[in-house]
Amino acid sequence: MNNQSLSLFNRRYKAIRKEKSYYNKFIFNGHFTVFLLILLGAFIFGYGEWLQHIPQHIDYALFASIAVALVSLFPIRTLLKDADKIFLLPFEKHMKDYMQVSLIYSYSSRIFLQVILLIILFPLFYKLNDNHFAFYIVFAISAIIFPYLGLLVKWQWLKLNLSSWTINLLLFVLFGITFYLILRFHNYFAIIFIFIVGVLLLILKMNSKKQLFPWERMIAIEQQKHTNYYKFVNMFTDVKHLRESAVRRSYLDFILPKPK
Repeated sequence: MNNQSLSLFNRRYKAIRKEKSYYNKFIFNGHFTVFLLILLGAFIFGYGEWLQHIPQHIDYALFASIAVALVSLFPIRTLLKDADKIFLLPFEKHMKDYMQVSLIYSYSSRIFLQVILLIILFPLFYKLNDNHFAFYIVFAISAIIFPYLGLLVKWQWLKLNLSSWTINLLLFVLFGITFYLILRFHNYFAIIFIFIVGVLLLILKMNSKKQLFPWERMIAIEQQKHTNYYKFVNMFTDVKHLRESAVRRSYLDFILPKPK
């Protein structure tokens, strides 16, 4: 059964990769690719000029820590479909390997953004710290490890059916503090926050061991990710899979008249 769950994920991964390669032909056409190359060249030139005269009295470590902490909050991608809540429900106990592979996919599909951001920030902190970069290696290692640990924690949190914004806020604070201590004060002991996240993961695992999969919520999250992607692609070409959905905004309820 475990092999079947892995083959199911592989089929869905191949299908979504084929779909993205099809739409990428419309997104990265000749004109848009030339525009991106010009934009990249302008950024590199402007960034290089700015590094020659870096404005002082600005806490760059704080802004960089916030940016990297935000990017480190990787979303969980399960590739589940609406029918899975019926047909896969009897095989839930065999879906452990499926979820492990989906977490790896969630990590690998977003880590390139993390790497790009680390590469962009390196010249800035290299120059700010008089060509010393040992602390930046520690920062980069933590920035690579944290997202995967965050995905593991978010998965256990999801199994407990708890609010997603609370765990995102908690992880953001832990990540941000770690990055700031390393970048600003070169405090290598800040790496201990990795072990704090690990302890949090163990506690959540113990509490969620007997919890069932939140199928409805998992499928809704995945469908929302697909919808966001289709909306982006729809700016370049027509997407037949795009389905608009109505979302309740409870904070606007006071505007609606209540029937007597």
